[in-house]
Amino acid sequence: MARKILHLDMDCFYAAIEVRDHPELAGKPVAVGGARDQRGVLTTCNYEAREFGVHSAMPTFKALQKCPQLIVMPTRFDVYRRESNVIRQILLKFSPWMEPLSLDEAFLDLTRHPGEASAVAEIIRHLIFQKTGLTASAGVAPNKMLASGELGGFIPTRRIRSGCAANYRSGARKSNDFLTNCPLQLAFSGRKTASVRQSYLDPPPLSRKSS
Repeated sequence: MARKILHLDMDCFYAAIEVRDHPELAGKPVAVGGARDQRGVLTTCNYEAREFGVHSAMPTFKALQKCPQLIVMPTRFDVYRRESNVIRQILLKFSPWMEPLSLDEAFLDLTRHPGEASAVAEIIRHLIFQKTGLTASAGVAPNKMLASGELGGFIPTRRIRSGCAANYRSGARKSNDFLTNCPLQLAFSGRKTASVRQSYLDPPPLSRKSS
């Protein structure tokens, strides 16, 4: 039986919740994190903020330098946990084999689910949007590495035409060909780790003998 692993990742989860709960923030650069005068750090930001070079784990003062109009909201983890629980309950309706990675991310083993994996992924995304008003990205593949899209975005993508737009990444169809030609750096490693791995694969250069 071919494995079907779904990876679900909520889109800008904390920031999306703040925008949902504060409609006046729609279309504006929004981040969630600590205050600048308290040496705060951002936990996440929305796509509007990312256009200015703002990203998660960035010090708040630096983010405001890049985007002076950035709106920094304080964290509300009680709300985030509540919404995360709603999402997990939706996932568990489709399979009992769920592996949460964080409040906004999880793997779900759909191997024993009778439905076609991409169709199930779309249904899950629709249900999440209906229950929470939040959008999600989903990927399906024979293993977690491919499903999560951790390979630098080289897995082919296509748009799902639905009420809540998000990417559906499918690495199952050509996973063998993809992995055969996949650069080592993309396989769960950065540049330094990849160079060390590569050094074990490449034969050492032949030394010239002095005459």
